[in-house]
This record gives sequence, C-alpha cells and structure tokens, in this order.
Amino acid sequence: MKQMFIIFIFIFSSCKEETCESARNRENKYHFNIISTKNFRDDMIIDTYTKLEGINPETDNKDFFSDGSKWITPYRDSIEKADTLYKKKGDDFFLIKKKNNLIKIYILKCNQNGEVDKTSPKIEVIDR
Repeated sequence: MKQMFIIFIFIFSSCKEETCESARNRENKYHFNIISTKNFRDDMIIDTYTKLEGINPETDNKDFFSDGSKWITPYRDSIEKADTLYKKKGDDFFLIKKKNNLIKIYILKCNQNGEVDKTSPKIEVIDR
C-alpha cells in the first residue's frame, strides 16, 4: 500500500502545467515551409490538431508539419490550396502567403505575470 502511494505521488507530481513562457519557447523552435495542397475549410472532419501537408518549395518533396499544440488550428479556415505556410525557427510569427497578400500571425506573447497576453496573437495583413 505504501509503495502504491509513493508511485501515485510520483506520477502526479511529474504532471506540470505548461506555462506561457514554456509554450512560447516550444513554438519558437518550430520550422516549416509548405505549399498547401488542399483547402482546409473544405475538410468534413475537423481534427483537434492541424496537420499541414503539401510540397516544400525548397526541395519539391512532399512535406508535413503536425500542429501538436493547436496553435495553427484557429487559422485553418484561412489556409487554401497553393498558399505557402512559413515559420522560421526562432521567429515569433508564422506566415500564410496568399496570392494577393501575406498574413503574419504572431505567436504567444506573455505578460509580466507569466500569463498569455490577452491581445495575443496579433494578426497583420500585408498587401503584396
């Protein structure tokens, strides 16, 4: 019984809630450059996580990026076939390059209390 109690404490003490800063640091490590081969708004089944699939313009090979933290999911309806989705490691934003404009979406911003800034993420549309 004592051993089970110790195992129970160990398991639950190792489950820590992610902080804003750790989420931001994780997102800053992501990198992708994919030309979308589908319209995401046409998906009949909406998964919790978004998986970007398409062609890498640098290699002309099929490529994918899985959104394990759901940070692209809110913008999935804006992604159409032939849009280029780009995120460079270390950048605090990702881009959706469309035919006539560029959508720049900034990732999480943390406030002084270590919580997500309520104005985050900021979205900027740039005409080309």
